[in-house]
Amino acid sequence: MLVVTLLGFACLLCTMLLVTALVLALSWETAYRIPALIALIAVHALGAAIAWRRVQTLSALGSRSFAATREELAADIALLKSKL
Repeated sequence: MLVVTLLGFACLLCTMLLVTALVLALSWETAYRIPALIALIAVHALGAAIAWRRVQTLSALGSRSFAATREELAADIALLKSKL
């Protein structure tokens, strides 16, 4: 899963870079060159801010993030011990 996630992230970054280059290339000879660049910067900054906020929210959960998994494992261990 880690390899697939890293590959997906790399593809996402390449796509973002290529879309940015395409938008700039299409708007370069127009009067919208600077507004297009500002809009792209704003979109990328907004995406980074949303991602950072989500990371902070998930890290604030701390030990509660896997509480259900730990409870399920404890129940499984108890079941296994009762069968032995």
